[in-house]
Amino acid sequence: MNEHLTVDQAVVAMARWLQIRQQWTPHAGAVNSATVDHSALLRRLLSGKEPLPAPPPRACSYPWYDLMDEGRADHVMAESLSLGSMMINQYLWQVIERQTEDEYIVICEAVSGPYRLWRDPPPAWSESARKNRHVGWKIARMEQPS
Repeated sequence: MNEHLTVDQAVVAMARWLQIRQQWTPHAGAVNSATVDHSALLRRLLSGKEPLPAPPPRACSYPWYDLMDEGRADHVMAESLSLGSMMINQYLWQVIERQTEDEYIVICEAVSGPYRLWRDPPPAWSESARKNRHVGWKIARMEQPS
């Protein structure tokens, strides 16, 4: 929690969290201590950050706020599922364009605009990197023309 958060600010953050939670997940059920303890959105609000307009994509089952805030992420897992879709950090994204075997333009329903997904070619000496094609990816928001 933000060290400089007053009790009134914490109450406002909690009220916003309950309102946004109801809006984004209307059938989520009752709030309990586990719900509060595991809420990335509540932690975001209590740290003084604004909520996003919609829930972010997930990374390994957790909201991927860093990708939304920073616009990029390294050390990403990606795996092609079928023609036109990929699992990126265990979340479904759509492939708009396959540029090379190691570079794609992707989108997902939780974000606006396309993202570039790429993987630097593994070193020739790295047998494990060549075998583990799903690790070592990077993703970054693409600039939109004004």
